[in-house]
Amino acid sequence: MASFGRKLARSPAVQRTAGKLLAGYLKFVNATARRHVEPSGNLLELYAAHLPAIAVFWHGRHFMTPFACPRELTVHTLVSRHGDGTINAVAVQSLGFVPIRGAGDRKGNPAGKGGAYGFLALLRVLRDGGSVGATGDVPKVARVFSEGLVKLAQKSGQPIVPIAYVTKRRITLSSWDRAEIPLPFSRAGVVLGEPIYVADGLDAEALETARLACETALNAANDRAVMLAEGGARV
Repeated sequence: MASFGRKLARSPAVQRTAGKLLAGYLKFVNATARRHVEPSGNLLELYAAHLPAIAVFWHGRHFMTPFACPRELTVHTLVSRHGDGTINAVAVQSLGFVPIRGAGDRKGNPAGKGGAYGFLALLRVLRDGGSVGATGDVPKVARVFSEGLVKLAQKSGQPIVPIAYVTKRRITLSSWDRAEIPLPFSRAGVVLGEPIYVADGLDAEALETARLACETALNAANDRAVMLAEGGARV
């Protein structure tokens, strides 16, 4: 019976259905959310000079990020080739993102588990004028910013934009990424940070400094989103 359940869960039809259901639920959460967005105004116009960009968000708070990006903007994003990758691919496509099957390794390097393909695919998208979205941390290493994304920004010449979408009503799981399940009819904080450019020709120390700056900026965006979601002071 357990074997049958595993086979059923791996069925493409079941995973496609699950992906569509997940997307439908997230759309419902967003539709019923009382959103407080920073910066205010037309986001596409505000960030026009910095496009294409690399939109980055933490694992565990990635579910709602498609709704933080301007609707007119086409964003390509990496999803895993393994496990629940099909579910995620169908979900993000239903939410307006373009999925690219590939993943980085534990250190965020463009190698292993489809990482090399994914890195080159995202680089190609950026060079062709498209924006990309990616989790800033890699599996099992929560809230540590990926060096691979810093190198992607460096090679492409395009900026990293920290993004956070947090709902006040949420369930926090005990997973490695402290995944949060957003709940409907909630106050929400949506924050897009300042674009961060990474200069070419940096040595290892300067590259680490850039990585830490990105990590700090993404944490700040998340902290501000939590404050807005919880009803904190607006400035």
